[in-house]
Amino acid sequence: MRRLLLTLVAWIGMAAPVSAQTIGVVLMHGNTDSPDGTIALLAAAMEGAGYLVERPEMCWSHRRRRDRPLLECLAEIETPIARLTGRGAGAIVIAGMSVGGLAALAFGSRRSGLAGIIALAANGSPPAALVRLFPQIAESVAQARAMVAAGRGDERASFIDMNIRGPFPINTTAAIYLSFFDPPAPPTYSTTSVGCAHRCYGLPAPRIALRPGRAMPSV
Repeated sequence: MRRLLLTLVAWIGMAAPVSAQTIGVVLMHGNTDSPDGTIALLAAAMEGAGYLVERPEMCWSHRRRRDRPLLECLAEIETPIARLTGRGAGAIVIAGMSVGGLAALAFGSRRSGLAGIIALAANGSPPAALVRLFPQIAESVAQARAMVAAGRGDERASFIDMNIRGPFPINTTAAIYLSFFDPPAPPTYSTTSVGCAHRCYGLPAPRIALRPGRAMPSV
């Protein structure tokens, strides 16, 4: 991951800044990270090349730990877009790393008028795969489902989340937890990040071209 970011930083540093003057980039961090964490170096390189950059703190940050449902969390991206427009950006690119990359795909598939989408090592494991592979996630999903069925969907409890370092507990409501880990979906869907954004969360398919023969990294 660090090698990928350093490569991107070097490439951006060599790019001519002239064409970047009116391009604004919303750059989202990964799960349990922060705007000043892993993506800070990349953001600095983008700004050095002349791009306008906003780094919002998303609802999956270390501090927030999934404090809003998925679609409400995606709606928060409109705020940094408005800030970029106010700063003079004439074109908007949505970018993110890991969970932020999946969010960029999901948001971009719903939002018209974007100049581009950048998904860095997008974490695209379908919720059903997480439930199947990780018993702790399965137990938390079952717990949250039972709470919702009992009319306690807005009640907070401890559930299991996961990032590249492994599982960890979060305190959120059952309804919020299920919006990420058990969203309504068709019975079958792709295991790729693009397929998950399209099918796992019931979102329109994003129009993205990937280079043939190149696998998308995952974290």
